[in-house]
Amino acid sequence: MAIDVNEQDPCHWLRIKPGVTNLDKEGREFTRRDENGKIVKEKTPQRARDESGKLLPGKRWIRYIHQNGTDARDCISNGASHLEAQSSYEMAIRRKARQLGWIEIDSCPVKKHLLGELDDDQIVDAAVREAVKACPDGSYSASNPCPHLIAERDARRAANAKDWADRAAGYRTEADKIMEASNQNAAAIREGIKDLVQEMRGGDVAPTPMPRGKRAKAEEDT
Repeated sequence: MAIDVNEQDPCHWLRIKPGVTNLDKEGREFTRRDENGKIVKEKTPQRARDESGKLLPGKRWIRYIHQNGTDARDCISNGASHLEAQSSYEMAIRRKARQLGWIEIDSCPVKKHLLGELDDDQIVDAAVREAVKACPDGSYSASNPCPHLIAERDARRAANAKDWADRAAGYRTEADKIMEASNQNAAAIREGIKDLVQEMRGGDVAPTPMPRGKRAKAEEDT
């Protein structure tokens, strides 16, 4: 069917495998480890195909190493059928990545640092930050990241894990807060009773309790 691009946008299909055009999870999930080493499942962003099943051109996502070490695919378009190159949405994502220090999985952080695309305070690994020689172009890819990127990713994950451990050490649940408040209230009540007894007896020091045997005898005499 002929389509007048001036009047309407073409219809695109999201195809997982030949003969499948639904949004079933099969073929779109992958497993990875998060910054704490936990295995998680994540969906690959959808991509558009034409009615014959051919994958349409256009980049759907950029795979970044985030500041916490997470390896994630960040979409650079609003939808699978948005094939506009260098869209305003893509530019916004790239600016965000630059500001937050995200690193493309198929790049060398040393090269980006030397080019001024990464600031000193955005690099966690000291060796990567101080390196003056980047990996040769063509020696790394998304499936075979450069050693500098692997070192920086691992350093970010370790720093993030320590940050969460420090937070957990000072974290108190609601039950802990209630118990602490209850203990403080009980201590205040005990001090109040002690002061009241001292005031009634006319002394600043609480009287020494009578031994049990003498107290029992005194009760019998009365």
